[in-house]
Amino acid sequence: DAWWAGFLLGFSISIVADGCGLGQHSREAAQRSVGAAKKYICEHLHEHLTLERLTQIVLSAFEKAHLECIEDKFNPRTTTLNVNLSFTSVDGERYLLVVGLGDTKSYLCMGTTEGSPVVIDLSQYEGFNATDCGGALGGFMSTMNERNEREYIIPYMNNLSVVCCKLDPTKNYLVLNMSDGVTNNLSPEFFGLSPSEVNFVIAAYDPDLKWEQIKRPGLRHKILTKFANERLAEILSGCTFSAEESVDEICNKIIKHCSEMTLATREFMEKNVKSRQPETSKEYPGKMDHTTAVGFKILSTVSSSSAIHSSSSSCSSSSSPIVGN
Repeated sequence: DAWWAGFLLGFSISIVADGCGLGQHSREAAQRSVGAAKKYICEHLHEHLTLERLTQIVLSAFEKAHLECIEDKFNPRTTTLNVNLSFTSVDGERYLLVVGLGDTKSYLCMGTTEGSPVVIDLSQYEGFNATDCGGALGGFMSTMNERNEREYIIPYMNNLSVVCCKLDPTKNYLVLNMSDGVTNNLSPEFFGLSPSEVNFVIAAYDPDLKWEQIKRPGLRHKILTKFANERLAEILSGCTFSAEESVDEICNKIIKHCSEMTLATREFMEKNVKSRQPETSKEYPGKMDHTTAVGFKILSTVSSSSAIHSSSSSCSSSSSPIVGN
């Protein structure tokens, strides 16, 4: 994984990439894509912006990231990429822009006075197994050049998504940008649970149904998303995302959950170094993977600040300029 977060010209920004596969090429893909996206976005935020133009800038940053990954066309480097930007319009409206490709996900968490956060998955990932990244920049597919050489230059654009949310100015929010090493450990599959154990309709009509047997479009995604949102809300229970709460501590709670989820499997592998990893089950839950969770807060207008954990920039609709503070 590679990541960057910052507060620039009134924009709170987080970027997370997860290199696909193993080894140096995967690491380089993530690092190059984050670096290229950061550079391009930061170079263009000073422009006379509209919401439409801001979206174009982020999409162009994805193109720059892709070109960085295919600089060496004969050694494929691939990575997911997810960008979050928050800003406030000239008339005081607050927005969150999310552009993502692959299985790195964004979650919008709204604080409540009861300390039971409302969690919304803003991503468009619907992979059918842990090895399906959903989409990737870099040389995911190859083509033959005029010298009959194989070049890896074609990205996997399956689930590229753009989401823009208008936020309630009276609420505090936490925006999370997380790699699949975190989000897989929120999935019922990695808790060792079957569809019938998390959905009462399936339990009543087809209790032996397996996850890969769910054929109805969107149903599997809906079940998994609901479960993951509820698990994340449990982890964040008690948080109101006020100015006094530490985002570092919140992200550490999420990573701690992943560590606890994979403990039994890790201990098994440490004691049985020549054995295969046991299949995911209630006895051996979780997915061992590199984990990244980057968050920033968007505070209510009553208690907003200029720290990285808040959003106090200026933006507007697609036909009006974005004006920095």
